[in-house]
Amino acid sequence: MQRSINYNIASRISIKECMTKKQVLNLDFPFVDPALFVFELQPCNIDVCLTWSATKEKISFKCKVNALLFTVKFFNQLHQEQAYCASPIPHVLCFPLLSNSNITQDVVHNITILTLERRIDDRINGAWTCCHGTNVDKAVVNVTVLRRGEMSF
Repeated sequence: MQRSINYNIASRISIKECMTKKQVLNLDFPFVDPALFVFELQPCNIDVCLTWSATKEKISFKCKVNALLFTVKFFNQLHQEQAYCASPIPHVLCFPLLSNSNITQDVVHNITILTLERRIDDRINGAWTCCHGTNVDKAVVNVTVLRRGEMSF
């Protein structure tokens, strides 16, 4: 059984409320592998909210916007573009830039999801970003993983 921690409070509260929230992992949970996760901030602005969830073999980033009208791009902690979806009008066109990634878009709920399948370790630590449109409405989330890695990202 694969265990997953999901730090998504954006689905339970509005985007406006999300921008004021901070969530810290409680290591007292019996299903949490403390070597894997430490914490995540819930950074949002009024228009964009970014959250993440992970298992030992994959990490997913969920970018929610108020009105999904423009291109959505994801950047890793090194500011390298990882995937993008063009404006969803008239239909969704998404492009992962890595062979081990997948990007999908839900136009009904204004959510874009990037999933990277690989061993999750400290090589992915840092600030990951979701950008919406050319005016750079963006949200940044800090990923911190304690597990040491030997693979390059």
